[in-house]
Amino acid sequence: IIRTGLMAWRSLFVTLPLRWRLRSALIIALLFSLAAAWLHALTPGQMASFSGFMALLLLAIDIWLEQQIVRPVEHLRRQALQVASGEIHQVEQLNRVDEVGVTLRAINQLGLMFRWLVNDVSGQAVTVLKASDALRAGNDSLSRPTEQAASNVQQTAATMNEMTATVRSNRETAA
Repeated sequence: IIRTGLMAWRSLFVTLPLRWRLRSALIIALLFSLAAAWLHALTPGQMASFSGFMALLLLAIDIWLEQQIVRPVEHLRRQALQVASGEIHQVEQLNRVDEVGVTLRAINQLGLMFRWLVNDVSGQAVTVLKASDALRAGNDSLSRPTEQAASNVQQTAATMNEMTATVRSNRETAA
């Protein structure tokens, strides 16, 4: 559930992007390290040097995490959405064998399986269409002789009725 209004803060960890989750952890680490340095009663010059060093270190860590985690996961998300929407059936492979690489390969496999399924269903639909056309043609060819046989039966029945009437008439005349 994504909350709005005064309770929007309760949905923060539902809506917060991965990039900012990592950055917020680094910012909190920076704040804790600065608090620890302050508690050790560093001089203002030492505090400025330490703060600058920690900020640069955490910035370098942030850049590294961006390249190693955030960008590959964003790439994975884009590829998954494109496969799910049917835009592509083959995904770009990352040169990774970790969880991100394996997940991307699994998405690629799902895309291929989806393509195979669509092709199989399409082929079966064509087969059903051909079979129904053949049945219709067979029914048409069977209906003509059946109609002719029904017509012959009606003519035979009419002839039998006439013969019955003639026999009855002859019997009444002879009696």
